[in-house]
Amino acid sequence: MERINLDHLIEKIAHCVETHKLSEGCYARWLWGEDRNMGRNEYGCEDAENIFYTIGLFPSDPAERA
Repeated sequence: MERINLDHLIEKIAHCVETHKLSEGCYARWLWGEDRNMGRNEYGCEDAENIFYTIGLFPSDPAERA
């Protein structure tokens, strides 16, 4: 069975999440929109963590995860 290389897709996803990074561990959920909170957002932070976990880039160091 042939394996599909998803490295390019994972890089694009990681880059997209990084564009939402405000500071270490803080992410904005949206980057555009009139009625949206563009600053730190608990959903943006949680979404980033879930995405990093899904693509295998979630930090393994407990201090960094905290």
